[in-house]
Amino acid sequence: MKRVSIFLTVAMMIMALGCGQAVKKTDSTVKKDSLVSTETFEILDVQTFRENLENFTYIKSAEELMYLFYNYDLEEEGNQKLSINTVDFGAENYEVTLIHEGLPDDSVYALKIVMTAKRTGSTWIINEIKRNWKCQKGRGHQNWGTELCI
Repeated sequence: MKRVSIFLTVAMMIMALGCGQAVKKTDSTVKKDSLVSTETFEILDVQTFRENLENFTYIKSAEELMYLFYNYDLEEEGNQKLSINTVDFGAENYEVTLIHEGLPDDSVYALKIVMTAKRTGSTWIINEIKRNWKCQKGRGHQNWGTELCI
């Protein structure tokens, strides 16, 4: 019963991230140490989040903005790990990547959310938020992608 509850919580969280709507998929080419890989992402519909940001003028960093969007409390059981990496492109433009590993789910192992945003004074403008995931071993793809886990 507890496992079903955890699964439903994670499933609802993933749906809530995009208000249940992924508007399109996109491919990104990532270069790392002369290796090239292609990741598939779902672009999230974040209009409601954008509108609500007007009320949050106290957000000082791109990391705080990501925490506000993700809004997930780590449960005590399991080996969950939440990491955030921010790239500052200058002129108050940022790319923030959140990776949540060890999800309490029997299909999905990790979730990645990438947000691009610009800070203008005390206001944040969201350009795009996209997500992808990795499956648990034996439950689907082990690379970042958008194919369903089984």
